[in-house]
Amino acid sequence: MTLPFRRRHHDAEGSHDRARALWSVAMLEPIEPTDDEWLQRHLDACAECRLDHERYVADRELLRSLRSDLPQPPRDLWARTAAELERESARAARGGLPSALPGLPALARAGGPFRRVPVGAASGLLVVLVVVAAALVSRQNVIPPLETPPASEVAVGSVEPAPTQLLVTAADVFWLRPRLDGSYEVVSAAVDQVCPGERAGCPELEQSVEAPINLGGRPIGVAVSPTRDEIVVVSASEQGQSARIVVIPVPRATPAASPTPVAPESPPTDQPTEPPTPEPTSTPVVSPSEAPTPIVTPAPTEPGPEPTPEGAIEIASGIVVVGDAVYSPNGEWLAFSAYPSDLSTGPDLYLWRAGTSTAVPVSSDHHTYFSSWLGDQVLASRVEVEAPEDVAASAEPTAAALDEPSPASSADPLPSASPEPPVEGRPMSFLLDPETLAITDLAEPDVWLPVVDPAGRLVVYWSGSVTPTSDGTGWQPAVGKILLGRWSGLGAVPAESEAPTAEPSGEPVVLAEAPIAAFDARFDPDGLYLGLWTLEQTADDHGRLQLLVVDPESGTVDETVQPLQGVPALRGFSIKEGRLAWVTPPGQDGRQSSVAVLAWKGHEFGHVETIPAPELRVLR
Repeated sequence: MTLPFRRRHHDAEGSHDRARALWSVAMLEPIEPTDDEWLQRHLDACAECRLDHERYVADRELLRSLRSDLPQPPRDLWARTAAELERESARAARGGLPSALPGLPALARAGGPFRRVPVGAASGLLVVLVVVAAALVSRQNVIPPLETPPASEVAVGSVEPAPTQLLVTAADVFWLRPRLDGSYEVVSAAVDQVCPGERAGCPELEQSVEAPINLGGRPIGVAVSPTRDEIVVVSASEQGQSARIVVIPVPRATPAASPTPVAPESPPTDQPTEPPTPEPTSTPVVSPSEAPTPIVTPAPTEPGPEPTPEGAIEIASGIVVVGDAVYSPNGEWLAFSAYPSDLSTGPDLYLWRAGTSTAVPVSSDHHTYFSSWLGDQVLASRVEVEAPEDVAASAEPTAAALDEPSPASSADPLPSASPEPPVEGRPMSFLLDPETLAITDLAEPDVWLPVVDPAGRLVVYWSGSVTPTSDGTGWQPAVGKILLGRWSGLGAVPAESEAPTAEPSGEPVVLAEAPIAAFDARFDPDGLYLGLWTLEQTADDHGRLQLLVVDPESGTVDETVQPLQGVPALRGFSIKEGRLAWVTPPGQDGRQSSVAVLAWKGHEFGHVETIPAPELRVLR
């Protein structure tokens, strides 16, 4: 079905008429503050009225400019007028009929042949002259349609033709949007038509509400399972609620028609049509089960927290997630890295198996970061600190480390908490089997947060050193660059005594260079397109997003095709087959955030956006 380009259904026609009336009055005199505030909100949300208003303003400025730059008459205008008057005077003196109709009564009074004509006959003759003159004038003014002056196209109130729509590969986009009652709703859109380029007048992306959902707090990160039947919500610590991660079933409600507040008969928390997940009683799948996990206790410890949504599982609490929590492609595992809210240690790698009670840390060095999934294997990175007192920095995340945690590992603070923190650390990356916790190190040194395309051909990674973050809670890129290279290994590790080495290989391509505080790279399912988001400064509220067309065979970037070149974007984009979706930063052009979509078919690209709204988050 085709959704994007139908007229918006939730605006009454009267609101458009009111907007036109208000801005017409505002061009002449001030309007009431309440009317002005309403008009600005309407123009922000209605692209059609905004375009009409811009045309009105442009026409007014054009007309005002004529005051100081009046049109110049032809130089021979007076000469031609004087000559015509002389001819008419001579014709009247000879008794001929003057062509200047307004002078007819005066000539009749002055004498000449018209003095002897009766009044009735003169009146009839005047009517005949008027009809003949009108016919001659109308015939002279007929202009063929193809010769219509271009100026007629910019008349006040004219409508500019809408951009020709570009048909693209159909793709769905899902995102979260807050509701007026404090809950959220899952919104979706089917994208199969877009506007080529970024032409004005492109209609907003049509959307439909999948279901309202109670997230149990304000989300700072979300992830959706491959089957789209549950959402992982990462919440921050606020209002007596400790930071936590909650897995929530997605209710299968009937689609709503508009983003208005929920009806009174609808409860804030919808009951899922599928039976709720029972309270888990089994032990975590990652052994050993007796490993101490003090920072993932699900029980709240502070008064007044948000209740856990019905049917949801709180898999971790009292932690701060670093980066994203991501499902494995088969939906069986969830991986993320996090450090305690009290900043007592640095981040470790966590795994959660679907259906179990809690997420479990599988590293204890406090310098391990989740990067991405490669098939059913975890790609992760750890920092080796070149400081003699930080012995635990070089420990590998093994099951043995969980059995008997090192005293130095549990007691030592983050490197930044020591009197002389290390200036730089050396990253190392590895593959981890979530079932056996077997580790395969990458032979290439200084590889940080690698991401491999689904076919295992290309890899994007930071090559260089890392440095402690300004708040001392983790690590970020220091000196180096983001590279695109070949991947010589495969995603799965064979069940052999000596697993083959997996590593980047070949001559890499530089995608970005320092300064970079953070980055996020994701391939599309075919490995032909790469979305790359970079953040220059930690304090920045948004980064820059670009889409690169890559050649898996040569391991290069096609420089001749540049569909998206560093547009402002909040962290957390989604790339699927045929489309890239992200959230624009609030405040641009005086608007709130929108979900922006770049869609393509072959090497034809087009854009479309949703109606602006606050706190939007794309589901990935």
